Amino acid sequence: MNTNELAKRLNEEGFNSHFYCIGPGWRRLGNGFALDKVGDSFEWFYVERGQKGQAERVFASEEEACQFVYEALSKDKWAQSHLVGMFESESEAADLARALSRQGIQSETDRIPYGGPNDPRFRVFVYGRDVFRIKNSAK
Repeated sequence: MNTNELAKRLNEEGFNSHFYCIGPGWRRLGNGFALDKVGDSFEWFYVERGQKGQAERVFASEEEACQFVYEALSKDKWAQSHLVGMFESESEAADLARALSRQGIQSETDRIPYGGPNDPRFRVFVYGRDVFRIKNSAK
């Protein structure tokens, strides 16, 4: 597998490209992992606030790098997560989660302190290819 094939596979499987970058466009990431060719090797590194960090792994072959990246991202549920709703009300988030469940779509909800501890937001996430089912049903 090469980097073009990897990027295509990740996209087709519903990975969220806001959390990773394959190739030279990594500067667009706020925070996330990136794989890029540097000289004759391929580097896997973390980007924080748009700045490249030290290489976490260096690979001599493109195929080895791509296989590693695919396996690493496959183990990270957040690499496949998609925010599909954020609400001020917990009941609204629960309503969306129930509606998704009726469509056979698994979801997960959480609570974050949006404007501080007394101003929570309730988020709903789906994972992987289920994001395509939601996009298609919204049309």
